[in-house]
Amino acid sequence: MINKQEKGPQKLKKGTGLILVVDDEPIMRKIAMNALEKSGYDVMDSEDGDKAIEIFKEYHQNIRAVLLDWLMPKKSGKETFQEMKAIQPDVKAIVITGIKKEKCLQEIMELGIKGYIEKPYTYPQLSNEVYKVLKKPQTKKNLGKPKRD
Repeated sequence: MINKQEKGPQKLKKGTGLILVVDDEPIMRKIAMNALEKSGYDVMDSEDGDKAIEIFKEYHQNIRAVLLDWLMPKKSGKETFQEMKAIQPDVKAIVITGIKKEKCLQEIMELGIKGYIEKPYTYPQLSNEVYKVLKKPQTKKNLGKPKRD
């Protein structure tokens, strides 16, 4: 749930575009969706990896980022991400999990996942992480015209 121990007012980083939220816990999906909508994003959601893959296959050209629970029944966040990456190699995913960062950070980085948020999180923490990940340049887009000095 949301961490109430915020110090002072924190602002949400505003953004635009479509974010896919994948979490097997309905309350966590709702919290993430509310935070993202208040931050200006359009949101789609899925309760499991299989449904998320179906959505991603259809809408991956429009999805700017995926917020992905790491521990889910049926299909894990890792398996879901790997399938998404096969569809779109430069998919921007942010892991949301209750696992301490130190325990899964190396695996997450090796897979190419762009961000990490530990549960519980605040609306500003979520909006800031999504904003930060979306600001990172896409490698494909950087292959265009060379920069001139």
